[in-house]
Amino acid sequence: MKRLSINIYILSLIGALFFWTGCDSVEFPPDPDTEIIFFIDGTMEGETFLVEAGKESVYLFTDYNFNTDNVYEFNGNFEKTAICTTDCDEAISITINNYALGAGINMNNALFLGTYPIASNMPDSIDIHNLTFQATASGNSMITKTDWNFGDGESSNQLNPSHIYSDVTNALVRFETKDLFGTKSHVEARIDLENNQNCITDFYFTYQNNQFNFYPIGGSQPNYSYEWAINSPSDSTIMLSSSNATFSTPINYNDLFQVCLNITLPNGCTSQVCKKIDGNNQTLASTSFFNYTSISTKEPKNPLSLSQVNIEYTDSNGIIYSNKKGNQSSLPNNYFEVIRISDYDDNENGQKTKKIEAKAKILLFNDNGASIEFKSDDIVFAVAYPN
Repeated sequence: MKRLSINIYILSLIGALFFWTGCDSVEFPPDPDTEIIFFIDGTMEGETFLVEAGKESVYLFTDYNFNTDNVYEFNGNFEKTAICTTDCDEAISITINNYALGAGINMNNALFLGTYPIASNMPDSIDIHNLTFQATASGNSMITKTDWNFGDGESSNQLNPSHIYSDVTNALVRFETKDLFGTKSHVEARIDLENNQNCITDFYFTYQNNQFNFYPIGGSQPNYSYEWAINSPSDSTIMLSSSNATFSTPINYNDLFQVCLNITLPNGCTSQVCKKIDGNNQTLASTSFFNYTSISTKEPKNPLSLSQVNIEYTDSNGIIYSNKKGNQSSLPNNYFEVIRISDYDDNENGQKTKKIEAKAKILLFNDNGASIEFKSDDIVFAVAYPN
């Protein structure tokens, strides 16, 4: 059985940045008959791990500091004092980072009920996708307007814009053009940003013997769904569900008419391209198309570890274990949950303190990557905080 004991001691704080520099005085343990207030009752790598206030030369040292990232850290450190005679290196500390950057502080936000993120050497990240679009557009007259809808609420009127997607797995992108006479065409496609895949479609046509024949570029693909929509100037629509579309030109198609191709891939990806056809000259009156290049990176979601918790354990041999030295992926359902927060007595330096009740299940790692599991449903500790 591992057994530690604790009292409360508040570390000396120096300077405006509140860095810990050590201590010159201590509070002695309470009378042995006094009720235990601060403790940890759980297991460390399956062995009973019990920490109680005021026993076996162990104290609860509390402090807060302002780290080099300009974030407050609130600490509760269970350590043995100089009068210790056995297992004197053994200690455990709990640190909770403030919720925000800078010197401003609101303890109602800094310490809250519920589950806290667990600090890791591989922090959660978000995918950043930087796309550069290459567009082509042509028609019977000069293209006067281009419009992009990137599918995430952002847009552009540049011909070849760049756009950054942050923490988005896919997007429906639409590119539309208008020429000098107001003739429009567009293409839209869903882009799989996660796998850098898309189903951007296009088509071409031939005209022979008073018939238009439309074909998807790349030919017919198995298990693809094709749907053609051919709109006359009078807004009547011919719908054809086949990979190729053939129809004879009636007299009302001698003017401009629109042809759209919609495809759906087996994986559900959809794309649409719509072009204006000049029925008189049997040529494209307006067409749009785009492609893109993508550069993807990962960025930490929380590079300052805001509101994250770190538990550090030093065993009897002086080996330090911490959840910040590894990641929790190999331990399902890990957590650090605060159940109750209450005001506690001011410390000997006149600083305010909070009493925190919590439970946890966390992997702790040493410098060599070896891990131990810490678990406790009964954690009661305290931290100091700025007045």
